[in-house]
This record gives sequence, C-alpha cells and structure tokens, in this order.
Amino acid sequence: MLVIRSYKSVFSLDFSAFMNSLAQNQIEIICLHERALRSDHPVFSLAPPKTPAFYVWDDQYFRELGYSFKRLVFIYESLLELPVQIIKSETLAFFRELTPERVYFPAGYSLLFEEKFLPELTQTSKIEIVPEESFVEISQELEFRRFFHYWNKAKKLIFPKKKRKPANE
Repeated sequence: MLVIRSYKSVFSLDFSAFMNSLAQNQIEIICLHERALRSDHPVFSLAPPKTPAFYVWDDQYFRELGYSFKRLVFIYESLLELPVQIIKSETLAFFRELTPERVYFPAGYSLLFEEKFLPELTQTSKIEIVPEESFVEISQELEFRRFFHYWNKAKKLIFPKKKRKPANE
C-alpha cells in the first residue's frame, strides 16, 4: 500500500495499480526535488501541458542528506502548495516501476541525487534538466542547511548599501 498526497487531498492506493494506469496514459513526467519547490519554475512550462508532476518522498535519501525534522516539515508544507503528487517510495523503485520515456528535472538537485539516482535513470529514460534563472548569483559554494546563512550573503548582493552623501553637500 502506498500513500500519495494529491493536490489538496490525501488518499491511499495500491502502488502497482497506480503505476500501471499511469504508465498506460503518461510517458513523460515532471519530478521535482527539494531545491525547486515553486509553482512558477520553468520545468512546468517546458514540459508538455498536463504532464503529471511528482515528488518522491524517500526517507532514506533524507537521512543520507541529514535533513532535520524542521527541514522536512518545510519541504512537505511547500509541496502542499504545488500541483504535485507526493509518492512515498524509494526513488529508484518508483522509477523502475514507472519507467517513463522522459523525465523533466529542475536543475539544482543535490550532489547525492546526481551520484545515486541519475546514472540508473539515464539508462531507462531520457532526462531533461531544466535550468532556471537564479534569484541571485553568489560566487562561492554555500551550505544550504540554513536559509539564514544563504540570506545573509544574498541580501548584500540584492540590496547593496547605498553610500550616503554628507548632509552639508
């Protein structure tokens, strides 16, 4: 039994029956990751209309990344606002069962995702990595564990301090 969180509803269903019905109707999917959780991401406009979007909730992957409970809650709450199916499964098991012809991934996934999942996925599916325009360009590599660390660097680039002219000029 697989629990799926559908856009604005939650239900349970048989994984095999779900995958069979999807495989018969869809050969292209959008697969989101935790660094691309926004409804206006270019992946939604590049993929053909009505392409189903998924997020694979993989507990082992989250453990390997060392995500905290707060981070997981943030990811989940962000997903609730998106037109996406949340699939609780091991990532490779989901793709082995579905075997889509083409998968649209937003760029910016983790190095672990790239090393662990993409080599196998590229053997069975055509992978489209969809780039996006960055909110801000930061030259150094940042640790994305805390938003506050990112924001302190980003806000300096977005809102540079203006030099004030002395009042007597």
